[in-house]
Amino acid sequence: MALAGATVGIVLSWVGLNGLEASTLGVNQTQMMFQLTIDAEVMALAGALGFAIGAIGGAAPAFMATRLPIAAALRS
Repeated sequence: MALAGATVGIVLSWVGLNGLEASTLGVNQTQMMFQLTIDAEVMALAGALGFAIGAIGGAAPAFMATRLPIAAALRS
């Protein structure tokens, strides 16, 4: 599930943000423009972090579920 979530997040961010131009407006009316680029390195890092966070976050509940009797787990 962690891998599926990371993959969906990467695809949605690539579709929605890749090539997007953004700008900021500073105090003295100075403007800075930049273009967001999502390349393979960014996708690999995002995938690894998404998978790690999902796996670590899901490990504790999964470990706790293994300690419950099956009948009690199905009732709750």
